[in-house]
Amino acid sequence: KFCMTGASPKERLTLQSATSSIAEYFGGLLGDVASGDGWLERYGKTDEASGQYFFHTESMIEALRAELRFQEDLIQTQLFHSFIDSERAKTKEVEEARNGVAARFIADWLKFQ
Repeated sequence: KFCMTGASPKERLTLQSATSSIAEYFGGLLGDVASGDGWLERYGKTDEASGQYFFHTESMIEALRAELRFQEDLIQTQLFHSFIDSERAKTKEVEEARNGVAARFIADWLKFQ
């Protein structure tokens, strides 16, 4: 049936959604390695005779490894640990505000409206 009539609107929407999700995942997978102008040229070459682009997988993998090594080093610094402590304090403040007297008052007021 598909070969004769093509995809139904629902099937096209499903395929479009899947394609979008895959593209988004690939974009996240590449991270900062694939940002900025010229990133494709950093990880591949275009054959001048044929015009065909050749992607060099190992070049990109090495860039991703270097980024991971940097991240590993960064999260071991005091600066990063201070950031984590700051985020924990903010989260605690939000939770306390959410469970505080004013929050209960508003919740009770809304409940009886």
